[in-house]
Amino acid sequence: MSIILQYRSLFTVEILHDYYLSEDLELFNNDVALRTQLIEAQNRDYHLSQNLAIAPTTDCGQIMRDYRLIFKPTNRGFFVGARVTQIPGTPETFTPHLSLDAPIRLRFVLNIKNPYLFNMTNLRMERGTERQENFLYYFSNRAANLVNHPGEPNRLYLSRPLRAFQTASNYKVGELILQGGDLREAIMDIQAGGTYNNANWKQVYVGQNPHFQFVSTADRLPVRPSIFHHTVFNATENHQVLRILIYDRNDTLLQNLRFEAHDPSVPNPTLRECTLNLRNYAPGIYRLEVQRIDGTAIPAFGMTLYLDDILFAEKPFALIECYHESGPALGEYRWLDETNNNRLRQPLYSLRFKNRSTYWRYYFREAIGFTAVPPGFLTAPQQQILQTSQPLGLSEVTRRVQITLDEGGETVLLPNPSIGSIFPENGRIFSEINMGGGLGPPNP
Repeated sequence: MSIILQYRSLFTVEILHDYYLSEDLELFNNDVALRTQLIEAQNRDYHLSQNLAIAPTTDCGQIMRDYRLIFKPTNRGFFVGARVTQIPGTPETFTPHLSLDAPIRLRFVLNIKNPYLFNMTNLRMERGTERQENFLYYFSNRAANLVNHPGEPNRLYLSRPLRAFQTASNYKVGELILQGGDLREAIMDIQAGGTYNNANWKQVYVGQNPHFQFVSTADRLPVRPSIFHHTVFNATENHQVLRILIYDRNDTLLQNLRFEAHDPSVPNPTLRECTLNLRNYAPGIYRLEVQRIDGTAIPAFGMTLYLDDILFAEKPFALIECYHESGPALGEYRWLDETNNNRLRQPLYSLRFKNRSTYWRYYFREAIGFTAVPPGFLTAPQQQILQTSQPLGLSEVTRRVQITLDEGGETVLLPNPSIGSIFPENGRIFSEINMGGGLGPPNP
């Protein structure tokens, strides 16, 4: 007699991108019906695989085999399925066939397939020495970033919650904050130390409540191998003796290490870097706290990092960790209902990337007279340049940009910029469109 093996979703991850799926009414000229129509079409055609490849890590693959779990990519992300058994007396209610009786961590790496992903996404663009750092974007079902949407299921984001403006933070153009209930995007680079200035920010998704929890810089972690050098010197902090405390992700102290500079040729030598050997620790998140000899912390030298030799070498774009553990700690993120025969809860986890916004700048061959230009556009000297006064989101949906010429009153539709070329300039980002006049400001 044949045995039918049944599998059901244990959890699902959707990864959405607003270059394809933007719901910002500004893009649709505040026409709700048009937005609904186009978003339905965009959702049907959405394929994450255009931009990202997702795969379980080697250790994750072994765990999934042990528990008879399966990984399946979808157009919008992926799901993990479990072989299941029906709970007696409850049709279409299932529990895993093999008991998930121990804590489980499943890890999935994301690698970039689209070379223009950073052009079309409002992730931080690094310059110079910042590019030497090895980062990944880290997402987890421990994020506790649940957003209640009236009339529909709660959204369980794997990214960290967006924060309000922080005086001590540097912001790069395009970064997001939730300020006074509004979603705002930096229109220029902003240095730490100043107070919030509304002129430096553009409100986006006006009228939306609650807002999407987009991926942000807060989700980015430095990656380190099991043995690495940690810098403990700068212009204001230089010491001969320091301590480094190592904590796990639950803030449990694991080690308290003492480092001292030794250089017989120099009186009172300065400790510039410490070599940390963390080979006895499993891959995961750790926090370093550097202390002066009197026990006071030096925040500038502290770091939260992801420790993993393989990920350090392979340099993936992002990592998703999904945990199973007993008890209520994971809340709505948990996979099973322990109070109901370990019934599958089948949570849907979300990640959402916002499309990049840029200043659109059109270059014409010669001076052109405009009877009318679109709202939010400015003309430059000699009217050889037409430029937006604020950044506009790049999108697969074509934005209507229409001008009326002085001569003959002709109406002209202008093209939207390509994601292939964006130009950082003086703390802003531009998309330049050649209308026969080349690129860059015309000569005076």
